[in-house]
Amino acid sequence: MSISSAATSYINGKHVYPTPVERMWFSAWLNEAYAEIVTTVRYTPQEVDPVQLKIRYENTGDILVSTAHNNSPWLDKKENIHFRAVHDWHHLQYNHAFDCAGEYMVFEAASSLAPVQIHWILKSEIWLQAAARHCLGRFPEQKLVRVA
Repeated sequence: MSISSAATSYINGKHVYPTPVERMWFSAWLNEAYAEIVTTVRYTPQEVDPVQLKIRYENTGDILVSTAHNNSPWLDKKENIHFRAVHDWHHLQYNHAFDCAGEYMVFEAASSLAPVQIHWILKSEIWLQAAARHCLGRFPEQKLVRVA
């Protein structure tokens, strides 16, 4: 799926909620993935750009995750911020850039560790949203889009 087709799928897609079973699978995966972060996670209300994140990690060994704009149409605040921490940890752990190619690679890495039942959620939250951000030049309204 190209960047433009991924972006179009996200931008034009209708928000859908996971089924209760998918929600259960996602929560279990997220709890496990968060517990597997092998460094200290620190939170800040300030924005954290990728350069800051990487420098901080290289200098202190911990990761700094922003709590700014911590809103999700389907996750509570704690889950959303834990998902951010897992996502940032995957970037650092696998040394993937924060551009579209890197976001796609992080989606692939996360999916390889997750049950197949939630791959569509990870695709929407990571890859499709990143593609839309790239094409729009800003973060789009957050939603979950189910695409093949």
